[in-house]
Amino acid sequence: MNRSRDDKVGTRHPRGQGKSPKRRQYAPPSSQEQRDKSSSLAVRHGKRALATQRDFSDRFLIQFNSGLGELVERSLAIDLGPARIDYRDGSALVIRLETSPDKVASLPYVRNTFVVLGEVPEDNPARAADRAAKTFDTFLSAPKSMMTIPHFRVMAQHAGQLVSIPAPSRARLEQAITRIDGGMVQARGSGREYWLIGRRNSESTILAMKIPKAKTKRKPAAGEIAPELAALLARASRPASHDVVLDPFAGTGSLLRARAALPHSQLIANDLHRTISHPEASIRLLRQDGRELSAIKDGSIDAVITDPPWGEFDEIDEPMDLFVDHSVATIRRVLHPYHGRAVLMIARQIERIWVASLESHELEVTSITGILVNGHPASVITAHPHSSR
Repeated sequence: MNRSRDDKVGTRHPRGQGKSPKRRQYAPPSSQEQRDKSSSLAVRHGKRALATQRDFSDRFLIQFNSGLGELVERSLAIDLGPARIDYRDGSALVIRLETSPDKVASLPYVRNTFVVLGEVPEDNPARAADRAAKTFDTFLSAPKSMMTIPHFRVMAQHAGQLVSIPAPSRARLEQAITRIDGGMVQARGSGREYWLIGRRNSESTILAMKIPKAKTKRKPAAGEIAPELAALLARASRPASHDVVLDPFAGTGSLLRARAALPHSQLIANDLHRTISHPEASIRLLRQDGRELSAIKDGSIDAVITDPPWGEFDEIDEPMDLFVDHSVATIRRVLHPYHGRAVLMIARQIERIWVASLESHELEVTSITGILVNGHPASVITAHPHSSR
């Protein structure tokens, strides 16, 4: 059994002096023009431009909700394959991946995605901006899909908090960016965003471009599991196309909605007291006691993924140890004996009760991951029947 604990994202552009230069119509430079320009500038500085080596960076900085780092790393491996991790903290990763920026940004558990263009050995945003301005021609090219946007702005953050850049330093970096990619500064609006990003326990600052993320159409209901966390728990169930998936304590159905986006055969949502909001067409609805589930045949479920009552705010009609034991007995009964698996998110203070009950019902605990849910310590437990090894 693996055990882990995870501890806990504008200043106006100054007016130029003298007569304002005449604005020219923006035309995005071709990739060949970018490479030629970067190469000639690099030679002038006595160094080879990294931009000539490939069209865009394979390094990404991704940000996610605090305390979910280990679940995020596992999910990235499922969604994108093996990745080299250059840096990690409680809410961010710097990773190397051979994939498109848009694909990384589309992951539902990632809050912000940045393509890393370069790095400067300064942890102060002002000095980092000055250093980046002097060496911008050595940085990697931005993604081609973003270069069709004519305007840009420069932002900065350190350890997840927005920070300001002194106007002179900001102006020098903006001028360097304009010189290389021909863009025009726009302090507000929906243009490209270049970011200087300082990280915890790091003496360097990353220069990166932010990749836009599509806005979700649906807002979570009150008390519902956040979509980012639901997506991570869904992936922890090791999705397969033949899966029949059950949530015995479905509540508003957020876990199965997340699971519906992954391979499956059938989804079953059960809750005795609450109504599932906006159910997917593929979700079968039951209203039974999650400790019994008489409508579910023995061994018919491939994956159980659930957030059972924690005993803090939920009313339970029996002592917690009995509630847990009855729930686990039913989970064991309905799980397929050879490839069944379970993912449970429970309050950390009752973790021992759940683990003891799982083991007593011949369910092998394969991992326990500590997370934070709205500031509350929680545990994600994965388990499977002994016979499924």
